[in-house]
Order: sequence, then C-alpha cells, then structure tokens
Amino acid sequence: VAAAFVPAGVGVIAAFMVASFAGVVAHLAHVGLPYLEPALAVTVMAAGLFLIGQARSTLALSLLAVVGGVLHGYALAESIVGVEPSDLAGLTVIQSTVMTLAMLASRVAFGPQEQGAQSRRTQRARWAGGAVCLTGAYFLAAAVLNA
Repeated sequence: VAAAFVPAGVGVIAAFMVASFAGVVAHLAHVGLPYLEPALAVTVMAAGLFLIGQARSTLALSLLAVVGGVLHGYALAESIVGVEPSDLAGLTVIQSTVMTLAMLASRVAFGPQEQGAQSRRTQRARWAGGAVCLTGAYFLAAAVLNA
C-alpha cells in the first residue's frame, strides 16, 4: 500500500523482494537475528507511519522495504524449512504479484492526488496507516509480553 504513494513503487517492491530473499538465505545459513518478532512489528508500524505522514521519499520507503524485507524473509524461512529451491522461486513470484496488485489497487482505491491539505486520498491513506500502525502495535505487544 505504501508503494502506491511513491513514483517508483515497483522499485520499492523489488527492493523488498530482493531483501526478503536475502533474509531467507540468512536463515538457511543459520545467521541469528535476535528480537525478530518485535523488529518485524516495528517495520509494520513504520510502514503505517509512512502512510500517516504522507511521506513521498522513494529512498526512505526503499530503505524501510530492505530492512523489512530481510526480517520478513528470515521469518518466512522459519516456516518453510526443507522446501526445494523451486518452491522459493514460486513463492517469490507469488509475493511479487500480490504486492504489485496491492499497490495498483491502492492507487485506484485512494484516488488521484488532489489539491488541498485534506484530500480524500490523504484521509484514506491516514486511516490505512493508522490501521497498519495498530496492527504492528498489537504484534509488538504480543511479542514483548510473550517473551
């Protein structure tokens, strides 16, 4: 959804996917990532804040996508240990497709950029960002309380 708000949204998705693959490789190489669950929740909250703040920086969102991608790929690898390399390729294609479709659907759903401080697009993005932040906060609380 956040990729819908920057001109190079597909590049942000690509950065996430490459970083996600690196996270899978890191897990397969037995690299330890401490505090994975809280870190994942923080990246979700950061994406929500990106939407709330209406940031337009492709670089900032790409950096968030790389960090989030590594963490999410690492976590995903925990649930798919023992799969074949072709399964990882298929997963990458599916994830990329879903993310791209979500970006395109978000561009349609949020509508064109309008003039004015409180356009419908801005309001919708802020509501979506708030929902994403609350989701991240829930998972952060769950990770911290279960630790």
